[in-house]
Amino acid sequence: MNPPRADARRPAAGVRRLPPRLQRGARPHEALGQCPPASRYAGKVASPEYPAGVAGRRVRSNGEIKGAGERVFLSEALVGEPVGLAP
Repeated sequence: MNPPRADARRPAAGVRRLPPRLQRGARPHEALGQCPPASRYAGKVASPEYPAGVAGRRVRSNGEIKGAGERVFLSEALVGEPVGLAP
């Protein structure tokens, strides 16, 4: 096996980088009426306010929440998201 090239971070010959206007969500998307996805993202959503009696928790990095001294696995897809626990 060959060691990685010293210039491995540079694009291969003949490959060019996208102009800044087409990078990271700035490229138009047909399903959004040619608007870039970044124009539709408002940033991080505020934590919801739960009614009385519903405990709010944030899902941990392993997909678990902790309540009443116990850890319960929900889903890794919910990492960082707020959830409400009703009795």
